Amino acid sequence: MISSSKNRIQCIANQSFGWLVMLLFLLALHPSASAQRVYKPEEVPNVQLQDSTRLVTDEAGLLSQAQEEAMNRQLRAIRSTHGVEFAVVTLPSIGDAGLEDFSLALARHWGIGKEKHKNGLLLLLVLDIRRVRFETGYGLEGYLPDGRLSRIIHDDMIPHFRSGNYAEGLSEGVQAVQQVLDGTYDVKPDGSDS
Repeated sequence: MISSSKNRIQCIANQSFGWLVMLLFLLALHPSASAQRVYKPEEVPNVQLQDSTRLVTDEAGLLSQAQEEAMNRQLRAIRSTHGVEFAVVTLPSIGDAGLEDFSLALARHWGIGKEKHKNGLLLLLVLDIRRVRFETGYGLEGYLPDGRLSRIIHDDMIPHFRSGNYAEGLSEGVQAVQQVLDGTYDVKPDGSDS
């Protein structure tokens, strides 16, 4: 009797250990459980320094190569048509840093926009905190005030982010900025942006 009880206990212990090993293995495969690199503004690679045609830094890995190239084309068109130096950055994590302070520090560190015109624009998405922010140079604030950019984030980008389609949300945000600069962004009858 004691021998069969010991065998049962041993069998249960082996099964429990097997389940524990399986659970730990599955947790290790889950993206949120794996260690993510935490960036500081000075550590974010500025891809424009190696190739002036690249304006997207996708460290979070949210874009396919084709999506990244399409976005680079959009950003180059905005630069050539409107003179706006626009960069898009995705990061997996910025740790405990505040998003506003981080985006401002990154824009300054990179020197986005010409000093004379202050025509820089940064779109930053941080994946682990699921937050996105535009950082606007003073020269663009008349065209792209905070309220309009906030509406672009909430109306054009976040619906795609909620469904996990970050690439489409980022693309919609860039397209909405281009429409604002072109003067074609829809305005509701009450005067608010659509």
